[in-house]
Amino acid sequence: MVKQLTICLALLCGWAAGADYICGIGRSDSAELPMVSTDKMLYSQWHDCVLWMPFVAAGPAGTYYDYSGNEFDGSQTNPASRPTWGNGYYDFDGTNDIVSRIGIGLTTCSILTMSAWIKTSTNATMRIVSLTDRTLYSQPQCFIRVLATSQANVFMRGIDTENTSKNGAIVVTDNNWHHIVGVCAGSSGTIHLYVDSVDEGIASYGGAFTLDTFDATSVGGIDNVTEGQQFNGLIDDVRIYNRALTSNEVNAIWSDTKDDH
Repeated sequence: MVKQLTICLALLCGWAAGADYICGIGRSDSAELPMVSTDKMLYSQWHDCVLWMPFVAAGPAGTYYDYSGNEFDGSQTNPASRPTWGNGYYDFDGTNDIVSRIGIGLTTCSILTMSAWIKTSTNATMRIVSLTDRTLYSQPQCFIRVLATSQANVFMRGIDTENTSKNGAIVVTDNNWHHIVGVCAGSSGTIHLYVDSVDEGIASYGGAFTLDTFDATSVGGIDNVTEGQQFNGLIDDVRIYNRALTSNEVNAIWSDTKDDH
């Protein structure tokens, strides 16, 4: 409650002063995070976002700040290699540049949404955002990825290996920016894919999933680098929500952030 009140007051003060940008707020470590636009903060803070990495600036070596207010900062899986920071995004090399976070509070998660902007010209199977159980890398899993056939994909697997997958139709490996959103609903066994705010459809397993605990979140691959599927290209504005976003909310996020890509 105190953190929420702090965030609310900071936002109100920013608006009252006519500010277009605010910094990361509500952190217990008082870290001075780089500034981000208020229109992007709104959808992150007030719509159940549990992780938000806007990649607005390069943090200290190996640190990738979470702006959601939960302080779920990421780190690099391979200390010898880290993604290269560009002008508001990170460039992943397709080999071992993986940003990892152990635990983001999804211990009893049944519904979630993953969102990210990507830019790539590589036709290969590559993970964008991945949630897994570190003790059972094969299950459960939820992730969004690029396929070797150049489309986006959202995938969900439960603890009993039940799984469902949905492929898109829009080509996303044309070296242009694309906004990828995947919704995983274990309670109904359905997944939903959006690309650039376009509804790419729903797939259903036909029954409920048991997703259980997601204790590893990875950007640009999977936390266990031996699993492969490392991303080769640019990734920006990664978000994870603990509920299913509506099509209107997906469109709003795309609309609020598309001019930056």
